[in-house]
Amino acid sequence: MKTPEKYPISRVEKSIGDKFEQAPDVPIAIDVIRHDTTPRKQNKEGFHRASLLNVDIPNFKLDEEYLDLDKKGIASMEASANQLADLIDREKEIVLIVSSPAWRTHSSALVTEKVLRERGISILNEGKNFKFSKAINQHSSFFEKIVKRDFGDNSQTRQVIEDYIKKGFKEGFKSASEILHISEEEMERRMDEAETLSFQKFLRHMNNIYKFLHPETLDRLKGKKLRIVVFAHEETTRGFIKEIMQDNSLSQSNGQILEIIPESKLST
Repeated sequence: MKTPEKYPISRVEKSIGDKFEQAPDVPIAIDVIRHDTTPRKQNKEGFHRASLLNVDIPNFKLDEEYLDLDKKGIASMEASANQLADLIDREKEIVLIVSSPAWRTHSSALVTEKVLRERGISILNEGKNFKFSKAINQHSSFFEKIVKRDFGDNSQTRQVIEDYIKKGFKEGFKSASEILHISEEEMERRMDEAETLSFQKFLRHMNNIYKFLHPETLDRLKGKKLRIVVFAHEETTRGFIKEIMQDNSLSQSNGQILEIIPESKLST
């Protein structure tokens, strides 16, 4: 299979000093990967509530029957995983997989995990037991949060949220506009703003993750550096990329890798 040429998103920043020296208590890298192409099997309620993909059903396999990825998405994610594997020093690194709870990101993480293990890379997660973070959840998951935050929890907001769940994205926005008197453009702006802030907080936590690791986990890391591999969505990193690269046309394509290399812990 020919490896796609679109990876990764890249911008190399010059170090302020003469030499870049990474602190010992930060991850060697944080790789954020967008999920690959999907038929979107997740139903509307599951899509909104982010119910987890069930990997414990009998005969579960990493194919399009069970995953929320199509054939093209599985093949492309395997290529991305191999590109990621090429970045990893197997002797010096161990990987922690973190995913949005959406089915398509979970599916992408499962495919990547298989490839990394086949390439002899150590993974901190046990089996398919990934870390799931709502901070990097799908764009739609921010709808209820923003509606309740800005308009309260009442009969009107519950109706708007119900319309979104039952009728989908477009009807949810239309309902918000009619009932709450907020333009669809303003609702989208507020969701984008909340999502960008959520991702920034998530990155800060990942950057400072050594501070939160259990002693037994730190023991497993002795002699190795932690690499965090994150599976998220195009909207998750959109604001971050815009701020860092200052180019409104840039966003992550399916399966594309955005690698962030921390220099030191961030102040809290």
